[in-house]
Amino acid sequence: MGKLMVFKNANYNELEFDITPVRIVRKGAVSSDQSAIEMDKGFGDPSKPITDDLKNLETYLNSLSLNQTLLKANIDTVYDIEIDEAQWIADGLIFSSTKIFKDVEILDKLFEEFQKQHPSAAKNSGLISFLSPLRRDGAGGQGDLYDIDAKSFVIYNTNLSSKDSFAHEIGHVLGLKHSFHKYSQTRLNQYNLFVKQVDNRINYMFDNKYPENEITELWKDYKKDYADARGSLKTYYHYFKTKDVFKQATTENMMDYSNEKDAQKNIIQTNNNSRISFWKYQWDIMQ
Repeated sequence: MGKLMVFKNANYNELEFDITPVRIVRKGAVSSDQSAIEMDKGFGDPSKPITDDLKNLETYLNSLSLNQTLLKANIDTVYDIEIDEAQWIADGLIFSSTKIFKDVEILDKLFEEFQKQHPSAAKNSGLISFLSPLRRDGAGGQGDLYDIDAKSFVIYNTNLSSKDSFAHEIGHVLGLKHSFHKYSQTRLNQYNLFVKQVDNRINYMFDNKYPENEITELWKDYKKDYADARGSLKTYYHYFKTKDVFKQATTENMMDYSNEKDAQKNIIQTNNNSRISFWKYQWDIMQ
């Protein structure tokens, strides 16, 4: 015997957002990188331009994944950002011999390049989806979770053909942890205390009319750690409403996954065949 649960959806018009797809291409290999992204995406008709094919992804997001949360995504104009591979290797962002991104803050660097090359588009609201012709070991994608102003994610070459990888990374950007992630009440308390202490200190300075330059200098010291703590609290707070922590690769949840070794390619390939649902408490976070 089951139970039907009904939730109000009067605010669905407020839950629409744009996704700007951005292809990553390397200087001197622009055409081949564009072709690699075209051929590897796999979620539509390879004979059609990527702009047409991304509409198939949009349909998937709005009919088989994000629609569960009442969110609606509109996939916008495709942009390219050109990176200097030699410089990225020198900066320690790409392995020189394997052409693989390193496990570093790639998203920050990609967004920085997008701002430089397309400053007007970078100011648009909504999310940015970077499409990569390169791969990264152990990761099919990466979403900016802890930044409270997060808006970007990247899908690496190995997972361009996986529609649910897009839904998974969008979930991260909108505040979702993995379904098997365990949380520490102690760490939550530490974040709360830190935010409260900074708020009290800044408010004290304002109330007592400290010079503006002193307040600005103090804020510079705290700004990054404060943003990190607030971003973490954003995700932790909602998760503490539920005590469910599942074993990895045992659910059909979009935020679950399993990794398996591809011996032929010598890489870790994410297995995404069974991810079909978001849970109710995840709807609340994403909205």
